[in-house]
Amino acid sequence: MQKLLPLSLENTPAAEVMGGTALAWHEVMVHGRVLDPARDRQRFREAFRTLASRQRRWPAPVDFLEALPRVASEPTPTQAESESSREVGMRHIADLAAKLKIDPVKPHTEADA
Repeated sequence: MQKLLPLSLENTPAAEVMGGTALAWHEVMVHGRVLDPARDRQRFREAFRTLASRQRRWPAPVDFLEALPRVASEPTPTQAESESSREVGMRHIADLAAKLKIDPVKPHTEADA
């Protein structure tokens, strides 16, 4: 927010209410979100840079949230599971089926298709 203040945008909050403004923004920015400082610091800076370059009026918190870059998703592994991990999983399923006293399901194979 300190980078927006010197811009003197239309409707910039008065200095005496800036503390309350910052608290209100903080509440909106963190509500219902899990924040990771290592990941989000750069995202927050980018959002404020975007606001500073586009806004003519003092932005609302929703403008910040819209400018906030999305969290990059983890790449989906392309490697199929190993045969040993599949066997371990099948043993666990068989153990659970035995404990629940149900017939284990036969695993699907490409030959079944």
